[in-house]
Amino acid sequence: MPFTNEVERIHNQPAFVLHKRPFRNTSLILDLFTKDFGRISLVAKGATGQRSKLKGILQVFQPLHISWIRKTELGTVTSAETLSPPFMLVDDSLYAAMYINEIILKLTTKDDPHSEIFTKYLALLDQLNNKQNIEGNLRLFEKEMLQELGYELNLYQDAETHDDIDPDLTYEFVPGFGLVNNQMQQTGKLLFSGRSICNFANNIFETESDLKFAKIVMKLSLQQLLGKEELKTRELFRSYLATKKH
Repeated sequence: MPFTNEVERIHNQPAFVLHKRPFRNTSLILDLFTKDFGRISLVAKGATGQRSKLKGILQVFQPLHISWIRKTELGTVTSAETLSPPFMLVDDSLYAAMYINEIILKLTTKDDPHSEIFTKYLALLDQLNNKQNIEGNLRLFEKEMLQELGYELNLYQDAETHDDIDPDLTYEFVPGFGLVNNQMQQTGKLLFSGRSICNFANNIFETESDLKFAKIVMKLSLQQLLGKEELKTRELFRSYLATKKH
């Protein structure tokens, strides 16, 4: 929002904590993802104090109703309450959710509402909580999020000829450009079957090849937007996988 001399007062806004950090003695600075206001930052004064009503409430993956007041970009929490029990994520589900939180933080702009992404995020947390097709649902969320942000990947047409993707052909994925028919069957390129491409376009995963295509194409598409910035959660997940092997 463009900040003026007017004070913004918002009551009972559905929200999730994406990230939090200590501030002064007992306060927190929160990065929140809200349903109607997008990503915002608020100070929760005294939130970690022994007598604070906010103590223990402002947790990640906890559905919340947040109220705040603000006149500048950094506002102040006036109240918060839980809407339901927190999503109890563990193992792969936890790291997947942490990764999505980091992606939302890095790709969304403050005060830019994305109610559709918020709704999909809530649905994804429920899927992760129930360990429903973690890999597939993660890829679908990434794809739909980029679409909502205006970075939709064209999975329907050849980027050069604009012909429809043919399930029986092989395509090369060129980051920043799109999918191109690999008529010469050149090796050493990112090649994928048209069927896997069509399946991902229609939110279908039939084979491991389908999941592999979705993972690679989404990783490269996100890298185009993030640049050289490394994702901390990817490093954490690698360490977690290494620990599981021992």
